[in-house]
Amino acid sequence: MQSLEFLSFLLCGIVVQNLKLKDYTWVMAELKKLQKEAEEDRREKEQGD
Repeated sequence: MQSLEFLSFLLCGIVVQNLKLKDYTWVMAELKKLQKEAEEDRREKEQGD
């Protein structure tokens, strides 16, 4: 299982290295957007309790 995680981590590193800078900034923006959405969902759940 750990080797699989290592392989996916390695693959991510290769993909990031192959991306153009423009694409990389877009990916980072998407990640931040996803994090923000996840945080909002968590807050809604906490308020619901």
